[in-house]
Amino acid sequence: MAKPGAALILAAHGSSTHPEGAAGVLQHAETIRRRNLFAEVHAAFLQQKPELDKVLEKIAAPEIYVVPMFASPGYMARTAVPRALGNDGRLRYCQALGTHASIPAIIAGQIEHMCAQARIKPPETDVILVGHGTNRDPASEKQTRHVAARLNEMGVAANVHALFLEIEPLVDNWADHVQSKNLIVVPFLMGGGYHALDDLPKRIAPAWHCPPLGDEPDIAQVIIGLVEDFA
Repeated sequence: MAKPGAALILAAHGSSTHPEGAAGVLQHAETIRRRNLFAEVHAAFLQQKPELDKVLEKIAAPEIYVVPMFASPGYMARTAVPRALGNDGRLRYCQALGTHASIPAIIAGQIEHMCAQARIKPPETDVILVGHGTNRDPASEKQTRHVAARLNEMGVAANVHALFLEIEPLVDNWADHVQSKNLIVVPFLMGGGYHALDDLPKRIAPAWHCPPLGDEPDIAQVIIGLVEDFA
């Protein structure tokens, strides 16, 4: 797949207090840029620089693909990102990153790697897949539960539980769900900001913590796949 006349925007949340969490998005943009598939590749954010609401000023391409760097097709992907970009006939909105069919396999790889690193056995291990969750839109909960169900079907661990940062069942009550002697936490989050780096290790312990999904190297290919699916 090549779109030499088109631009690509990786539209992410970002954080004014934890801008280091955007490193994964910036790295994916650079990886795709080096492949010369698009005329331009930009990473832009809702809450840090470079700002999403200013990125179109830099783009001359007549066609622009936008990949929402979010785990679910919820409020941020469907409302906040289009609102920031405004009405521009060049824009082509792809599906949210976490909806791609390859996501469960990527997470399964994270779990397998962590089991090997920690020297623990999958049948003796529970996994908590942490979604954000919000009362504004049920999509975050729905997508997190969908991915957890796929992981359970794949048999990656004794049990995979979908828990959430802001809605029930909350991650704070993780002990009510976990039965195995080992525990792995997988943030179903696209950025390595506050929640992944600070919040979750405090709220779920003791456990082995995987990096946020958005930091996985395979995500660059998922982004390209979403553009292919649109086209």
